[in-house]
Amino acid sequence: MSFEKLKVIILTHQDIDHIGSIPEILQECGSKIKVYAHDLDKPYIQGELSLLKDGHLETPPKGKVDETLKDGQELPYCGGIRIIHTPGHTPGHISLYLKQSKTLIAGDSMYSENGIIKGIHVPTVLDIKEARLSLKKYLDLEIESVVCYHGGLSKVNIHDQIQKVVSC
Repeated sequence: MSFEKLKVIILTHQDIDHIGSIPEILQECGSKIKVYAHDLDKPYIQGELSLLKDGHLETPPKGKVDETLKDGQELPYCGGIRIIHTPGHTPGHISLYLKQSKTLIAGDSMYSENGIIKGIHVPTVLDIKEARLSLKKYLDLEIESVVCYHGGLSKVNIHDQIQKVVSC
């Protein structure tokens, strides 16, 4: 795989399955790639603190974060990306709302099965109360599709599905 066109990596959170390859990618591409993440997860991604869920790793990956992101911040990529701080899964978990395509990249804030949003994956959440509050932020968005990192794409009655999950 060639990384020639890759310019930006937006990390939704610090879990090992999301940051594990960052050192190798950065080594391959050098300073051509800019890495974004929320300030609260930055020290974990950079190896300054042990990962919250994988702290037992003797040598956790150490990436760099070039720029930190804040709730409501807009990035110019993909027709405009709004950053939504959605803590709960990790303190610095973020979701991305792609305005042009009305797509929500929910990261690990919720999961889906066969196109149906199932809600919060409770065993992997650090703060369930915060996680539930985070999902309510999605109700204000005009969403046509959701990408859950665990479960994939959902495209049918998204507002109703999220409302159902929030109401539980």
